[in-house]
Parts: sequence; C-alpha cells; structure tokens
Amino acid sequence: MSGSADHGRPGTATGDRDHDADLLWLVDIRRLRSEHRGRRQITGTAAVPDLRLETAEVPGDSVGYELDIDATGSDVTVTGRIDVVWRADCRRCLDPIERSETMRLQEVFQVVEIEGETWPIVDDRIDLGLVVREHVLLALPLAPVCRDDCGGPDPDDDHGLLQPGSDGPVAMSDPRWAALEQLHFD
Repeated sequence: MSGSADHGRPGTATGDRDHDADLLWLVDIRRLRSEHRGRRQITGTAAVPDLRLETAEVPGDSVGYELDIDATGSDVTVTGRIDVVWRADCRRCLDPIERSETMRLQEVFQVVEIEGETWPIVDDRIDLGLVVREHVLLALPLAPVCRDDCGGPDPDDDHGLLQPGSDGPVAMSDPRWAALEQLHFD
C-alpha cells in the first residue's frame, strides 16, 4: 500500500501493515501541491474500520470512492462520491437486508478549523478517513426495513408475516385474557 501516486490511492502509506488502513486515508498536502499542482483525483476501494451501528454494518468495512482533491490557497476542498454496501436485519420481520448506498461528498479542510463546518489540516495532512466514516455512518439506517410495507411477523403464526394492507390479527385466543372479553364499556 505504498506509493499513492502510482495506485491512485489517497494516502501516503508507509510503515508496517498495522498502520496501512489508517495511513491510506491521509493525504500529504505539501506533496499534493508540489507533485500534482494542487489537484488530484483518486478512485478505488479501501477499508475504513468499524463501519457499523447496532442496526446495520458495512461488511468488510469496504468503501468505494471517487474523490477530487483541490488544494488552493490555504484551503483544501474534497468533492466526489462514496459507495458502500450495507447489511442489516429488517426491524419488522428480521429477514436479512443488503442494500447499496451512494453518498455525495463536499468538504473543506482548513488549518484553523471552524467547528461543524470544516475539517482540520494537521501537520500539512488531511485525514479523509474521518470524513468518509462520518458520511457512511450517517447514511446507515437506524431502523432498517426490507420494504416499506413490511408487516412484520404474524403474532398468530410463528412463521408467517402479516400481509400488506391487512387489518392485523383477528382475536387472540389466550385463555388468560378471556375474563377481559366479558367486560363491556358503554
């Protein structure tokens, strides 16, 4: 994973393999300005560790990217797209779900970070991994469903699902509730 100019990868990965995933997403701004005249397009697929919520995850933490990096003046602008495939279990019927998601990215890096608006440039480097992680985690669903009209499990059938548009289960025949069926409120 070394030599980002040869492989079109964003980072300047050097060092042992344990640090490669983190270093891959680091971009040396001085090198960018001197070797690429401040502009560079990077494309590929790479890992961003721990892309998971309690409800969904990106298998293998694999992220596809196509990004344009533009270093003009003291600011660095990163635009492009990120592609991921996420997996989850439907919160209604518990069937597995696998979907793809494409996110548009337009971020600004500055030496003096403006909280909530820009990202920091630290030691003449920008960390695209933080940006990518934030965009992916915000795109993952908190309550995934396999389809909008999923009725979930049928309470009267351990294996069936409620059909879309149905009014739900008819009456339950649990004998513990039989006394309540006798009550009538007028």
